[in-house]
Amino acid sequence: MSCEGCYEHNLVLQTTIEMARRARRQCMVVWLDLTDAFGSMPHHHIFATLQEFGMPENFLCVIREVYEGGSTTIRSVEGETAEIPIWSGVKQGCPLSPIIFNLTMEPLLRAISNGTDGFNLHGERVSIPAYADELVLTADDPENLQRMLDATSRAADWMGLRFNAKKCATLHIDGSKRDSMQTTGFRIQGEPVIPLAEGQVY
Repeated sequence: MSCEGCYEHNLVLQTTIEMARRARRQCMVVWLDLTDAFGSMPHHHIFATLQEFGMPENFLCVIREVYEGGSTTIRSVEGETAEIPIWSGVKQGCPLSPIIFNLTMEPLLRAISNGTDGFNLHGERVSIPAYADELVLTADDPENLQRMLDATSRAADWMGLRFNAKKCATLHIDGSKRDSMQTTGFRIQGEPVIPLAEGQVY
């Protein structure tokens, strides 16, 4: 039975958190927000990723024609600026843009999901539900989560993307403790991520 992807991800996260509390296990969740995700995807990464995935050359030529050589100008009371080249971002309003964005995010998702970290939910490993430009990582151990964040940081640096640590948050539940909410510190691309306390929402 098919369902809306965000509902499915939310149900998996809710089940993960509830299982950790009931089974007196640890569960860590981190929500990651990419800074200007759709506007900052480097064009050279788009082309390289599509080529790596084996897209036909005629399709790549069409994508290059759409993206290469783009520029903009700014008009002010003093006049118009010289042309400013556009080297990143997917085209707004183009029906291909969500597909291109999702495909070019795939190396980042694979860098995280190829490891053995994550949260064991009924025998299945849950590691990275993705909501387009926002990612969620889950783990059952603080060291595992930080290792996943480090892998995410390396992949994002390689792709030319940045996470906005001020818009990211972590949730650490230790079901074996009376006060199950823990304020463990985690980092993404060298920046601290805000730990959620009891009663706070993301």
